[in-house]
Amino acid sequence: MKKITFLLALGLFFFANQATAQIRILKADTSNGHVTIKNFSTTTTVDISNYKFCASFNYSSLATGLASHPIISGSLNLIAGAEVTLDWDTITGPTFVTDSDLAIYNSTVTMSAHFADNAKMVDFTQWGAGGGAREGLAVINGFWIAGEFIVADGSAYVYTGDGSQNGNAFWTTEDVLSIEDNVFFKDFKVYPNPTTNQFSITSNTILTSVKIINLTGQLVKEIKQDLNEIDVSDLSNGLYFIELTSNNQKGVKRLVIH
Repeated sequence: MKKITFLLALGLFFFANQATAQIRILKADTSNGHVTIKNFSTTTTVDISNYKFCASFNYSSLATGLASHPIISGSLNLIAGAEVTLDWDTITGPTFVTDSDLAIYNSTVTMSAHFADNAKMVDFTQWGAGGGAREGLAVINGFWIAGEFIVADGSAYVYTGDGSQNGNAFWTTEDVLSIEDNVFFKDFKVYPNPTTNQFSITSNTILTSVKIINLTGQLVKEIKQDLNEIDVSDLSNGLYFIELTSNNQKGVKRLVIH
């Protein structure tokens, strides 16, 4: 009986954590101080009104949304797949623009000391040289790798994962994402994506070159033929950009290796 009770309690604990595990920071826009949060769950509604932000040791509750953090769009009662955007520039100030970390906590406690509890942390990201605040807790939770930062460019930092993927490899800048908007390359399909060992490219247009570039802008692989099966088993896990060239036109697609 004790074993059954223990397993039941363990299952309830797992379910409770899964219900909130999909709440992620989707975007931190340093150009206007807006933060977007997404519920990546496909089935569960999560009320995040008791959640709290922490950035560079600045703390604030989302529950004060209409007061200190005006809600730009959406609702704090996030249905499955929904997003909410808040204005948080009023509290973070210039540190949010240059170097900062940003974490979300699931907590009803208002004491700042509670932000030292890694069990309450829901998500984390950092850019520039970092805010020097909660990286250690994020590392313990598996949200981040110590010493890694999104390269700061003063734009919006965007999460590109599926909700279950963590770390700097699944973050990029909006300026980089915007280069994917070349209409000429909308026809190109990259699959499977994410991938583990290889991927293919399909299109009605003939490609003359394919380059794979990492987040620091370094060329890690170039392919000029046999685009049906491109081997990436030698590349580390993370986010990459595929630069496609055809008839002197260029476009970019994202590629995730895991």
